[in-house]
Amino acid sequence: MKLGISWPKTVKTFPFWGQGLNWNNSWLLVAVLMQEHKKRTMKHLFPLSLLLSLVFLGQQLFAQDISGMHFQSFRPSMACEILNLELPAGAEISVKYAKGSRLRVDQVITLGDGGSLRVLEFLIKKGRYELVGEEQTQEQVFLVKMAKVPSDLVLAKKSCSEEYSYQITLPPHIKYVQYNGALLDIALSASKQ
Repeated sequence: MKLGISWPKTVKTFPFWGQGLNWNNSWLLVAVLMQEHKKRTMKHLFPLSLLLSLVFLGQQLFAQDISGMHFQSFRPSMACEILNLELPAGAEISVKYAKGSRLRVDQVITLGDGGSLRVLEFLIKKGRYELVGEEQTQEQVFLVKMAKVPSDLVLAKKSCSEEYSYQITLPPHIKYVQYNGALLDIALSASKQ
């Protein structure tokens, strides 16, 4: 009965073949088989690696949006009942409540054509997307705004689009959220825990 295994020449001329296999010489047979397997695999590995590299190179040639996340935490006083967000227009904002006294703002920044992950990480480290929080206790307002005035982003002499998305986690004492002057309906997007 044949099992469909073709033995390489090196195995057929195995020095201990006539003696039978035992624990002392079986490791040598395994080493010879592994060496033969590597030779066969290398023949198929080159075309496979070439194909994979072309696929990954093709993905880099076509423009893709790159996203990165940046978060900050603030501690508004218990007197503040209103959160006023002065953030870039057109941002997607979702709000939820959590126990505690901290306000957390998770920001997802997406760069359009021409952006790369390295560029995005550099911009985050340099503070382009940094937020600042300040209390206006007279009006019971906590203001969150961009630390720097957003300007057009130009990469390699081409304008690069930026999209923003914010996930805001509120402490229970904040009752209202305003986004660029408009009151958000937080009952639809948030539930108290």
